[in-house]
Amino acid sequence: FFFKQKTAYEIKECDWSSDVCSSDLEDTEAADQETEYVNTVILERNPGFSIIYNWLHDGLLQKNGYVKVYWEESEDVTEEPYRGVTDEELLMLAQNPEVEIVEHEAYNDGIGTAHNIRLRITKQLGKVKLVNLPPEEVLVDDNHREVSLLNANFVQHRRMVTISELREMGYEVDDDIGDYETDDSVEHAVRSLYQEESNRENFEPAMRRVMYRETYIRTTEGSEEGIAQLRKVCLVGKEILHDEPCEIIPIACWTPHPMPHRHVGQSEADVVADLQVIKTSQLRNAIDAQALSIHGRWGIDVNKVNLEDMLTSRPGGLVRTDGPPGEALFPLANPVDGTKNVMFMQYLDEIRANRTGISNTFQGLDTNALNKTATGVNALQSAAQEKIQLISRCFAEMGMKDLMTITHKVILQNQKRPDIIRLRNKYIPIDPRTWKNRNDMTVSVGLGTGNKDRKSTRLNSSHIPLS
Repeated sequence: FFFKQKTAYEIKECDWSSDVCSSDLEDTEAADQETEYVNTVILERNPGFSIIYNWLHDGLLQKNGYVKVYWEESEDVTEEPYRGVTDEELLMLAQNPEVEIVEHEAYNDGIGTAHNIRLRITKQLGKVKLVNLPPEEVLVDDNHREVSLLNANFVQHRRMVTISELREMGYEVDDDIGDYETDDSVEHAVRSLYQEESNRENFEPAMRRVMYRETYIRTTEGSEEGIAQLRKVCLVGKEILHDEPCEIIPIACWTPHPMPHRHVGQSEADVVADLQVIKTSQLRNAIDAQALSIHGRWGIDVNKVNLEDMLTSRPGGLVRTDGPPGEALFPLANPVDGTKNVMFMQYLDEIRANRTGISNTFQGLDTNALNKTATGVNALQSAAQEKIQLISRCFAEMGMKDLMTITHKVILQNQKRPDIIRLRNKYIPIDPRTWKNRNDMTVSVGLGTGNKDRKSTRLNSSHIPLS
């Protein structure tokens, strides 16, 4: 995924005898560095694999997957002792805003005044943070018709937090802050899915849980032109904790099967849900048929057969009858042996493979693949790959593209000091303060038509005459 330039030529930097401007060449190098830095932030300075895996998993199972990008600030506090510090050095240390002198002892070392001090060094740190959002915590405007949330009029991330966590965010809230939308059933409903009910009560006011709503809404409030502007509003209950204009909705979304004119798409589970229900029913029928073939049903004369013996089915068991057994009981024929159910389930697996592109042949699990021709196997794999590549393309064009754009914007807004990254085995300084606001991006996905063997065969078979 890389950024590219989309600006007009600058006349003062252009050489009209050449087709390429010097400004374009310089901006191309800058865009390459920005791309490498954003990739480093996403994949190395955050748990990139875990974030992307959970993001894919949410989309494949729960229709839409969401990832939120934000700037996290923290403090790094250390204490260091120094002995024999001169007056000039002490003055320089005192002028540093990050340094606080917590202990000070002055003495005469025979030459002049010296100082023994202990410093507390507080460094303000900041970094881009990526988190997966549960789909049930994200609310989107009903009228939104795109998978991407960048142009949405209303997006809200709501979650349960404690009063203590609100204070860690920097909000000054009381222990008895109201929360008229608090519904304990929301939390318990999610936890009950995993049988994790807890009856423990917490009597500390600061540990009371409330619904924290981070809302991004376009409104004309405060706009003299009457044009809607995007604002970030954070609130608990009816109390607004934070309200400021913002430039972008920092939530990226994707879905494996987008639906036209709808934000919520279809998951892979939706595509095969009906087949799974039918297959479950057929599997139960096959198990019942197998059980009936061993423990069948009988027609009996209740006046001539001992019912307790008939209700107990075991190998070598006796059945007491009053008279000839052939006149007192007879077996009822079982018309189904379960074989047809198994064949029908195999047919359902073929339908599932055609819908999803995931088949035993494509996974290398088909034991009959050796009996098939190489051309037939390649044709099956190509058809399966096309469906999977389409899902990969949706993830790249919808999810990763927005994620790169949002991450680039967050870095541009909050990174206040240069950074160093390793690029092509060299450590290169990067200063995000010199970046441009880029609105265009080209997505490069590692997908192609066919495999390497097929491409090589096609190149070898092609004949290009020399002229």
